[in-house]
Amino acid sequence: MKIKLRDYQTEAVTQTSFALSKGYKRPLIVAPTASGKSLMIAEIVVRMMKKNPLSRVLVLCHQGELLAQNEDKIKQLDASIDTGIFCAGQGRKQRTNSVILASRDSLGNDPLACGKFTVVICDEAHMIPMDAWTNKKTNYGKIFCLLKPDYVVGLTGTPWRSNKGMIYGKDKFFTFCAYDIKMQDLMEKGYLCGYGHPHKETVIDAKDIRLSSTGDYKVADLERISMPDEVIAKCLDIWQKNASDRRVSIFFACSRDHGQAIADALKADYVDPDQVAYLDGDTPKNERAQMLEDIRAGAYRCVVNIGVLTTGFDAPIIDCVCWLRATQSVSLFVQMGGRGLRLHEGKEDCLMLDMAGNFERFNSLEDPLGDEGDGKETEKKLKKCSACEHENPPRLKFCQKCKEQLPTIMGPIKLCMHCQAENHAAASKCEECYEIFITHTDIVHTKEAIKRYKVWDHIVMPNQKTKKGYPCVKVRISAGGPNVIASNTFYITLMPDHENAFVSKKGQAIVDKLKSYNPREIQTHTNNKGFKEVNIIDWNEKDYEELEGCAHEWEMSVSPMGVNHTFCPHCGEMR
Repeated sequence: MKIKLRDYQTEAVTQTSFALSKGYKRPLIVAPTASGKSLMIAEIVVRMMKKNPLSRVLVLCHQGELLAQNEDKIKQLDASIDTGIFCAGQGRKQRTNSVILASRDSLGNDPLACGKFTVVICDEAHMIPMDAWTNKKTNYGKIFCLLKPDYVVGLTGTPWRSNKGMIYGKDKFFTFCAYDIKMQDLMEKGYLCGYGHPHKETVIDAKDIRLSSTGDYKVADLERISMPDEVIAKCLDIWQKNASDRRVSIFFACSRDHGQAIADALKADYVDPDQVAYLDGDTPKNERAQMLEDIRAGAYRCVVNIGVLTTGFDAPIIDCVCWLRATQSVSLFVQMGGRGLRLHEGKEDCLMLDMAGNFERFNSLEDPLGDEGDGKETEKKLKKCSACEHENPPRLKFCQKCKEQLPTIMGPIKLCMHCQAENHAAASKCEECYEIFITHTDIVHTKEAIKRYKVWDHIVMPNQKTKKGYPCVKVRISAGGPNVIASNTFYITLMPDHENAFVSKKGQAIVDKLKSYNPREIQTHTNNKGFKEVNIIDWNEKDYEELEGCAHEWEMSVSPMGVNHTFCPHCGEMR
């Protein structure tokens, strides 16, 4: 029997098609764990193959187990589509099919093994590095740098990276979020089960644990506070007290030794040894596949794992999630919790037992980043299309009726202290003046020393506008210090017409001075609020070169093809 897509799954695919038709070459679909991303991938593949049967599509993922699942969904929608799997872990190395489903590592070892592709669809897209389009150091980087597909579509339930904010937007691998459905919406619609979080005591306290270079806690330090027998016993006592009526509980550990210690303690004092399953990255392939099938069938009451069941594992029977590890990664937190949110016969909700303070750090699974406001619920605003005035749900990026792009409802904003521009709350730097924002991972008390640079070139870019609509003038300065071979580029945003008198007066003074003087030296430093400031501290009087009576004043414009041109507006000479 052919599968019928849910309404939001159809919307996601349709909105992505609109994004591709509007010129967005790397759009992203954000849909939470258990929302059916495999079906969305299958529908995208089916639509593309129907539109152009001669095209080739690559479905890419970091886990081999997900590939067979994705292939099965494609066949359920359209059995005539020619599919193949390129994955050593699956024992298949098919190369010539119209649709290839490949693992990151197998294809990364030989990116051109299966030929070229028009479209690449990436499952679990948050695993792709931000610089994968240009950096060949990772397997994803090798694949994209060599294949250079025309279009890339990503799907993920956790669009964040530790220390790097959102995975889409300006200067990110994915340029545009085509669709975003929230976990809370799917719970309200009955597509995901609800969850309870009754236990509030933190047994494993990680507040003094060091962070690694990835932004998460150091494993060695986590082991130190999680491994003692009395800590494990206290955590399992809490589980036994609260989860006596649960069918299958999944335990997340911080390391192999920690996971094995939890499994041994469960077998010794809490449940029948045959009811405990332990998996990690070293579990043999055949044994692991059989164990996963047994878990789905309810053969085990306790499943202890380290790092193998956080993404792509589908076992709806799980009705209790136990955190015996702390994390600073919002993606990991949501992925772990999502293992228990799928619907199953007789399952009313999922019990979340957090012994490591993760809910204190992230608040909830459905809104782990918070609203950065006063905690009050905000009313969902419908997006009205400016072309046909049709009111659309807020998650849509394109009008359902006329397909025009809809305005963005930004939500929480981050105000730039330098130019007052409004940015998305996840922005790492101002899109107007390029000021770098302080994030929760920055060490605020350390201040950057004052640096000075000699200016060797500058370009004045008038007639610009900020997001708030204020006219502004931008100055791009190329500078270098002593013995510096590569130049440094800095931007100064001036707003002489701003409603703030101080901002206006300061901007007009510099604009007037730029008419008669050239910047000779600039100074950069981090101010008391942690924001980088760029100031001109020395000037040279302009020495105009006379050429047929024209005193050149160089300006920059951008052609329709996106090419920068520096020219004199008086005589038209370019440089």
